Amino acid sequence: MQTHPERRRPIDDLEHFTSTIEELIALCGRLREENRRLRLQCQTLSSEKGQLLEVNERSRNQLEATIARLKDLEEEL
Repeated sequence: MQTHPERRRPIDDLEHFTSTIEELIALCGRLREENRRLRLQCQTLSSEKGQLLEVNERSRNQLEATIARLKDLEEEL
């Protein structure tokens, strides 16, 4: 006696396909939102980096000026 593997009914296949498509649509929505958040985060970090570079440059200039003044004072002594 031969047993046949169970076959799904066409309606079951359609329901499975529909369910899979709905899951993919939901996943696309989540990925789209995550991508939007990551782009915003990237813009924020880029802006912060620019600000930090400016602060670093100002600090470096102030430090160089202070060193130059100290050298001048040392030469005067």
